[in-house]
Amino acid sequence: MQQKSHTRWDQLKAIWSQGVIARWIALAWGAYGIFAAIRGEFLSAALQDKIRGVALIGPALNVPPTLWLGIFSLIMAAWIFEASYRSARATHEKLAAAIVQSGGVRRFVTTDAESYDADADDRFLTIRRARQSNFCIKLPPNPKADKEIEIKLGSGDKTLTVTIDGNGHMIDGQPDTWMNGVGTLRGFRFSGAEWEIY
Repeated sequence: MQQKSHTRWDQLKAIWSQGVIARWIALAWGAYGIFAAIRGEFLSAALQDKIRGVALIGPALNVPPTLWLGIFSLIMAAWIFEASYRSARATHEKLAAAIVQSGGVRRFVTTDAESYDADADDRFLTIRRARQSNFCIKLPPNPKADKEIEIKLGSGDKTLTVTIDGNGHMIDGQPDTWMNGVGTLRGFRFSGAEWEIY
């Protein structure tokens, strides 16, 4: 299935749906500015004099255009920033949910450390060793049933031995297992009680 591209119109709709309070403040301020600018076209001189006589309304209708524009720009900038942030956060939350639903992420690890602790998000793990020494990978300590993780040795030589530690759970009845050799690939699935190699 071809994925629909994200258009500028989609982005505008996404921003418009966020930051409701600031959006209406911007609209109200914009409407006020338009009314103040063109009120002479619709209101009689007598009515305008009466409005000017009401406390605060008269001065409010005489805000200099530069001040109105400055305030309007600040309101718009604040709204767009907040709306963009909320839209991006919603997108990130959807991506995170999709990652969890798909089972995790593909991760490339280059390290000189003695071990690597896999986490719940790891799904495809490629280990690249910057130096040739034995290494230990600890599987996630609290996996959910049917959690899968595939481990590939992406660097090292034929003598490199990587220990896979069940991290509190058995691996096919053993506390750990091992892998060696560049390109070696092994998969692990958590049954709910222990890790199973496939």
